[in-house]
Amino acid sequence: MNELIVYPTPHLVEQHKFMQLQGKRGQAGMEPLTYEVFVDKSIRRLTASKKFIGDFKKNVALKNIIQKLKIENKLNYFNELRHGYIQRIGGLIGELKQQDIDPDTFDALISHNECHRDLALIYRSYQDFLQENNLYDQEDRYILCKRHILESNFVSNIDKVHFRGFYDLSPIQQKIISQLGNKAEVSNSKLATNIKQIKVVRAGNRRTEIVNLSQEILNDLRAGFLLHKLCIVLRDRTPYEHILQDVFQEMGIPISMQLYLPLLQNPFIKALLKLFQGEGSEYFSKDALDESVKGKKAPLTEWIAFVKSLLESKGYPRRLCSVHQNRLLSIRRDLCAYESLVNLFDELTEINQMFPDDGICVEEFIAILEMHFHSQFYPYRESDEGIWVLSPSMLRGLKFDKVYVPGMVEGEFPRDFRPDWLLKDSERAALNEGGYAFDTVDILLDREEEAFDFIMASAEAGYFSYPNVTESNTSVLMSSYLEKLVDLYETTVENEIGRAHV
Repeated sequence: MNELIVYPTPHLVEQHKFMQLQGKRGQAGMEPLTYEVFVDKSIRRLTASKKFIGDFKKNVALKNIIQKLKIENKLNYFNELRHGYIQRIGGLIGELKQQDIDPDTFDALISHNECHRDLALIYRSYQDFLQENNLYDQEDRYILCKRHILESNFVSNIDKVHFRGFYDLSPIQQKIISQLGNKAEVSNSKLATNIKQIKVVRAGNRRTEIVNLSQEILNDLRAGFLLHKLCIVLRDRTPYEHILQDVFQEMGIPISMQLYLPLLQNPFIKALLKLFQGEGSEYFSKDALDESVKGKKAPLTEWIAFVKSLLESKGYPRRLCSVHQNRLLSIRRDLCAYESLVNLFDELTEINQMFPDDGICVEEFIAILEMHFHSQFYPYRESDEGIWVLSPSMLRGLKFDKVYVPGMVEGEFPRDFRPDWLLKDSERAALNEGGYAFDTVDILLDREEEAFDFIMASAEAGYFSYPNVTESNTSVLMSSYLEKLVDLYETTVENEIGRAHV
């Protein structure tokens, strides 16, 4: 019997394979895959003649589509593009596709105010753009899978597909599984609390909190705990990831966490922007740019070709070695940024070739670059083999000996959710009454509780901590989740505010 296991996360796949290698009890003949890989394998024949469009290209395409509709005076609510509009519109279109709602269905379902009429038109124009250019996006993959999964050669050779650890299936996932009929089997491990002992620590600030965490882990490692049996859980990576990386590197504790920074923060990228503003740097001499560009007006794709040619003529990326006098960390950092820049240029060129371009001046070109440099990230530090650093939702189904959860702050975990301005909470609830499953604030809060349940089911011991103040020196409150744990386990909160910093 040819069987397959499908997991929602790559970490579940990795832990499954590790357990098999360790000779633990398993089911022979089953090769685990992530859900995303399963979808891609199921639609491989259908997408062979199409091109995939990722979120970046999707947002660039939406920006061009909205600008075209504005010029044609077809928009009322979105007649002015404000910061964040494009990403939010793209996100909502993704949500609609996940609910298996096409533009016509959306148009029929919603109340006909200016915002929703514009959204329906933008959604329809975007779908037309994809069809005209033989493209498909992230969510189209699921729709193709739902419609054609039984025709897939990959699936036809499988007798049983086991979907494990999903807990919360989206409507499109439910439809894909339904299409499989008796071939599909869905199972989840119980979310019963497994943690038998906890430790709760209150620290002076986030850095002190991470120093305390590192010392706790060192003590556990000396006591015989194994790296792969430990996990650090972060509800919000942003305030912790750089502190975590720096402190743990100094303490000699390997962690599996890759760091990313916006391109705009990279020194080489900053120097490139300064060059167009007439300033020199260690990367470029002040006269490296031809004065003729100041009066030049050209399509975006020509500007990109110009910058690529300029960098090549200056000897980049090889020149980074001489700029940094063979300092490997600096070379590696800027080389990653250079590669991300080239990828960004390639994606912008490819997507903008599909739209008419009347030409822009150098100031407009720089403004476009700054916008993309702000939202595009490059790998600042590579991940090591070590303790996994995961979000609570990625913890579902995983098993460890001990988990460490810093950042147990009210408003961060559970998070404060603001109602969506584009599709309001009441509108989402009304759609859900018709059989859909849109996220409302109540559902998101329920999901926060479920995420905490994932933590409590994942290990036999837990270490929880929170800072007294945030990086802005603002006092914070202990998470309500943690308050309940303190009462339940009848434990005390250890004050470590005065601990020394690393």
